[in-house]
Amino acid sequence: AKAKAQGKPVIIDFFADWCVACVELDEKTFSTPQFLEASKNFVLLKVDDSENFPELGDLQKKYGVYGLPTIVFVDKNGEILKD
Repeated sequence: AKAKAQGKPVIIDFFADWCVACVELDEKTFSTPQFLEASKNFVLLKVDDSENFPELGDLQKKYGVYGLPTIVFVDKNGEILKD
């Protein structure tokens, strides 16, 4: 809703605290000045896959999450970008 209201695309980060590559993304990519500047043009969401919760399976299926980390881009119209 926030993304639609602001007319911004979304980046969804599916991660888990036990996922080494996920931690690397946080430490080496998502914390860089370049990413932080570029991310101002997006709404950023994180989905914690560390522990199962009721909606997790539905989210994974909807966004095509088959492993971690998975980064999903959604355009400002709510369409999942596949490319």
